Amino acid sequence: MIEQYNNQITNHTPVNIIRSETIRGGVNIALIASFREYIKVNGYPEPRRYTEQKRKIKLHSTYPCMELHTTDHDEDGTPHDVWIYVYEEKEDYKVTDLIITKIVRGRTRFNDLESLEQKHGEDIVTEIKNLIETRIEEINNGLWEEDK
Repeated sequence: MIEQYNNQITNHTPVNIIRSETIRGGVNIALIASFREYIKVNGYPEPRRYTEQKRKIKLHSTYPCMELHTTDHDEDGTPHDVWIYVYEEKEDYKVTDLIITKIVRGRTRFNDLESLEQKHGEDIVTEIKNLIETRIEEINNGLWEEDK
């Protein structure tokens, strides 16, 4: 289907936008025109360019996403719930790592452990790392099932 659209665009034939299964919604006609101009000047991309481009793309799946929970305390003893959202990275049906997608401490959101450590110290980061290691072992040993 995609090859058909590529051929239509490069051959300057009309692209049926309304019944398209691949291209949905409003297609930017100026973008198609600029793509045609690019192909006139540079030619059609070689197959190796596609494989090179695919290597550069990194997808981060948030499904299925697990939630890990712990509690952090301020210097004055005020507790804050910390939710860690992770997804599994597997190899040969074993979980090798849990990749963090986001961390929510109270009402503040963090994207990685480094930014959390800068703001709230290394104690919570150490606790999260231990929690992740424990959870990996539990998953691989079949001792833990995600809450449904």
